[in-house]
Amino acid sequence: MAVVLSILLSLADIYFTGHGGRTITGPLLDWPALGMHLSAADVVMLGASAIAGAVAWRRSGRPRV
Repeated sequence: MAVVLSILLSLADIYFTGHGGRTITGPLLDWPALGMHLSAADVVMLGASAIAGAVAWRRSGRPRV
């Protein structure tokens, strides 16, 4: 899932920047005091990773906390 999502994000970024739009890899969330600089692509990948982890945990049969 992560590989497919990263390919789709790369294609979307090429499309948007090629048509004069804003890049999705530019800073979206900046918090210099914490050293945090996240782009839209980073936020999407973090969300996809969290969802994949939750699905894997649910399907593993372990009891919920």
